Amino acid sequence: MIAYFVALYSLAAFATSGLVLSQAKGASLQSILSAAQMIGRPCWGLALDKGGRINMTAICYLVVGISCLAIWLPATSYGVLVLFAIVQGATSGTIWNAAAPITAQMVGVKHLASALSIFWVTLAIPALVGQPLAILLLEFSENHQGRTGASAYYNTIGFSGAMGITGSLMLIGAKRYQQGNWKILTKS
Repeated sequence: MIAYFVALYSLAAFATSGLVLSQAKGASLQSILSAAQMIGRPCWGLALDKGGRINMTAICYLVVGISCLAIWLPATSYGVLVLFAIVQGATSGTIWNAAAPITAQMVGVKHLASALSIFWVTLAIPALVGQPLAILLLEFSENHQGRTGASAYYNTIGFSGAMGITGSLMLIGAKRYQQGNWKILTKS
């Protein structure tokens, strides 16, 4: 969730203050990311059914994390940021598709309502602190590390990427728990 919110709310600021692009380009990146979500979420929903819910969500969040580190971090142009916005939009936010089916798979339908209630309340914490942490990292980078421009965002981008990869690894742990073995790509 932190990776999702940091990318969603920091991309336009990175474009305008980090790369000194126009406000219009920053806003268009935000729109591209949102439009990609419209396409990505149904596609990932289908992939969840075909490839296994936990498997595909873990792959999805691995892509979220790696795209932050491999596309967003070295980005120096508007075109690269458009690519990142498309990839990030298409993959991030899959939690909204995957939460109920994965929870049902883990705890059963009998306990689904209670488990989802706990899940959504718990999810409020990273949703609440994700962007403030990103801003704190940006301020630390500027005030204590003396970074300016795009390099001032490196800590924030790295944090976002690390959270995506961490989420993916946690899902692999859940898969291991559910199956009782390390055959990660087995559909269950």
